[in-house]
Amino acid sequence: MPMENLLSNTMLMFADRKGDGETQRAFDTSLQHMLGSIYKLGLDGDEGCGGPHQCFEAMHANVTSVRHAALARSVATESVTLLKNTGVLPLDGGSAKKLAII
Repeated sequence: MPMENLLSNTMLMFADRKGDGETQRAFDTSLQHMLGSIYKLGLDGDEGCGGPHQCFEAMHANVTSVRHAALARSVATESVTLLKNTGVLPLDGGSAKKLAII
């Protein structure tokens, strides 16, 4: 399994370093969060995409179809959040020449 190599290499990398208790706890917590995400997403198996080097075709696939554009628009629309409205909205079509969405 690919994760076994990752874990054994990570343990070897830090085996000779002895930090204080706080540093070790921070490292352990970070590692738990990272591994928790890996397992939740199912990235610990051989199937699926295991990183950029294994997903070259997917990364270079044509995603400009009508279906992909509709999905991108839907995701963008649903994820826009106005943090504070200080008289900005509603926009006045006469005064606003450009709008940047970041």
